[in-house]
Amino acid sequence: MTQAWLKEAYERRVERILALPGDGQQVRAVAVVGEFDLAMFVRSSADFAACVDPDIGMAWQQSFTRTIFLAGDPHNLVERQPAAHLADDGSVAWYGPDRPEAYEGLSRLLRPLSGPTGLGVVAERPEVPLSWSADRSVDLVAVTSEVSLEATVVHINHLVAEAVLTGALNSAGAIKIRTVEQIDAIEGECLAFRVAPRDGNDESLRCFGYLRWSE
Repeated sequence: MTQAWLKEAYERRVERILALPGDGQQVRAVAVVGEFDLAMFVRSSADFAACVDPDIGMAWQQSFTRTIFLAGDPHNLVERQPAAHLADDGSVAWYGPDRPEAYEGLSRLLRPLSGPTGLGVVAERPEVPLSWSADRSVDLVAVTSEVSLEATVVHINHLVAEAVLTGALNSAGAIKIRTVEQIDAIEGECLAFRVAPRDGNDESLRCFGYLRWSE
């Protein structure tokens, strides 16, 4: 997986998003994360994207599915500020997507999510059922080695949310999560992938994850 290939893939995503119909209104989502569990986060990310109004979802895609991740206890917030979606175990509250100023109060109240680097590499994690019924399963292959918690949630949410919004996961009823140290090649029938700058360096790109049909 060369830098030239990664650059082409990165630019294709940008071109696809810029070509979407709409007025270019910028929106963003906000996620308040309590106790972090990777499987529950993946499910709640997919479920939240699935419940977004199609017109708002298009605007969110045009905004590159931008999401602000904050640290806090969702249970302390939802009574005062009801969430658009609450994870099944209450560990993540999702808000929006809406105009950036809509949730400035949350951003002032809570600190940005941060955590340790590296969630550990596990070849196979438990299967994550999705909220809609379908027969097939997909693999989510994600790089977690030497990636901070805040970067991990950003990359996984971009990957999963965009796959839901574009319909790539319509035929998937469950996600199997694999965490790896490095992605050198995409194996199998790829549905979507996440390419982004490495450590904020626009000159160096990295594949942080991809979705493929399970064998």
